[in-house]
Amino acid sequence: MLLRGDGQLPVSVVALPASGWKRSGTASRPGYLFSSRTGTTVSISWKSGKLVVKAKGSLLRSLADAPIGRLALRIELASGSLCAWPAVAITDSTARWQASKSQPASTCPAIPPTPAAS
Repeated sequence: MLLRGDGQLPVSVVALPASGWKRSGTASRPGYLFSSRTGTTVSISWKSGKLVVKAKGSLLRSLADAPIGRLALRIELASGSLCAWPAVAITDSTARWQASKSQPASTCPAIPPTPAAS
């Protein structure tokens, strides 16, 4: 398992620029979609309280040392944060990590500082 210099698990940060977001749905049931196909590819769907995130690329945690177990997800928005800690991984292999449905976290985990490269 690859740990950061301070012994903590790695933190992956992927920018989600405003230009990648689109509104979907209706006025009474709005939804939001995000798509980025360059570098680390990310697609996000947020509709009717359901958040689906798909991502692939070098900015994400490596699956080489699977099984990983639990991962935390935190999406920073201008109006606050969305966080989830899926309780169970359905698939936890070197090829794919997929979580089961979970409720949003009541609080977001603190993001530990990333140590400077030496």
